[in-house]
Amino acid sequence: MKEWSNLHKIVFIRMRKAIYFILFVLLSVSCSSMKEITVLPKESQQMLLVITGSETSTQGTMYLFERSARRWEFLHENIPVCVGKNGLAWGKGLHREMSISGFPVKREGDGKSPAGIFRIGAVFGYAPAEAMSALKMPYIPVNQMTECVDDVNSAYYNQIVASDELEKAGKYDWKSSEKMHQMGAVYDIGATVEHNMNPVNNGGGSCIFLHVWSRPDSYTAGCTSMSPENMKSLAFWMDKAKKPLMVQLTKSLYEELKTKWELPELVVR
Repeated sequence: MKEWSNLHKIVFIRMRKAIYFILFVLLSVSCSSMKEITVLPKESQQMLLVITGSETSTQGTMYLFERSARRWEFLHENIPVCVGKNGLAWGKGLHREMSISGFPVKREGDGKSPAGIFRIGAVFGYAPAEAMSALKMPYIPVNQMTECVDDVNSAYYNQIVASDELEKAGKYDWKSSEKMHQMGAVYDIGATVEHNMNPVNNGGGSCIFLHVWSRPDSYTAGCTSMSPENMKSLAFWMDKAKKPLMVQLTKSLYEELKTKWELPELVVR
């Protein structure tokens, strides 16, 4: 009986150690995941912070910051912007799959701009590349064959492509797209927002840009727009080496997440 009791003790101690180890691993993974999704990348030194009044607001304000000595320094007076005709929805960006209870999730065709943290990819516009040599960002010259694919069944969903090259290669597989050269003055100059990428979720929203607004009281199909002067200044301010980010939130989301995401303090009215 004594040997049997000792065996029980040994089994109990080993089981307890195993449980502690499992709990430690789960806690470590949880903390690692939280750090991954709630803190802005340290290597990013430029931030475009967009705040809207509410989930359904079509107007907002952009604030520009640069990071210096681990602090975000305010650089620019407030920039008025327009967002989606149906406001904001939670997007897919550097914040991974994080979501906020009760807040909608971005979907293709929902007329909402994405909320979250996103890298800025490249500047685009109608000007030839040689005229944009002063840019510090990659540049996509838009011509008659430049399209952004929004067909959820296409292998090129949420990509800017040269349609003539893919057609020649027998890879033209989409039924709908934004023919960017036909968009008029709103695409005179703009920038790509890396929403729903790496990996791409077909149906999660496509062709999200910063671009010129049609008028100050307008809205977009899901992009963020501003005056021609502000868009041009923004394009030439951004620097690929500084890994610019766009953080886009409602006022209430900003208040909820600013500490976790280490966002600069703002007086948001």
